[in-house]
Amino acid sequence: MKTKLKKTLGKFINSLNQLQSIVFSCYIKRDYFANRYDYEKQIHRVRIQLFHHMKKMRLLCGDQPLSSMENLYEIIFSLNVFKLRVADHATFEVCENEMKLFTQCISAILTNACDSRFRENDSMAQLSSAINNFEELYRSTLQVVSYEPIVFLYFVQNMIALREGLDIFLRDFIYA
Repeated sequence: MKTKLKKTLGKFINSLNQLQSIVFSCYIKRDYFANRYDYEKQIHRVRIQLFHHMKKMRLLCGDQPLSSMENLYEIIFSLNVFKLRVADHATFEVCENEMKLFTQCISAILTNACDSRFRENDSMAQLSSAINNFEELYRSTLQVVSYEPIVFLYFVQNMIALREGLDIFLRDFIYA
């Protein structure tokens, strides 16, 4: 039973990583609006996988609360909506490097989550630093060049919530 739970948890983490990677690629890729249907189809496919793995986790865990897992995918879904709140997609060019760094940090955290040496990994600190750098970019540039700068504050709040959610998830499922 424990090996099946670990295997299913690994599949959930992999699907979550795929989802965040696709979501952040929508911000970075300049062809998003031209190929919007293809991106949304990829998101839908991975979302279905994620829900499937979550359903299996519920069956395997029984009464154990899975709120930290559910919180993670809810935050990533919220990040997915962010691209629709930004009126001018070209604004993402200003923060392209930061978006790439976010997806790299999150991917490193999720990829290494099942590794027993993960405790020594500094990906969480890198994610915190990336969030701080993005906040600084917001204050110095984005609130001036963006048509609706408040949505970038929502994004920062979601990123902080994601960092905290990842920390709780790791504590509940990986370090437990």
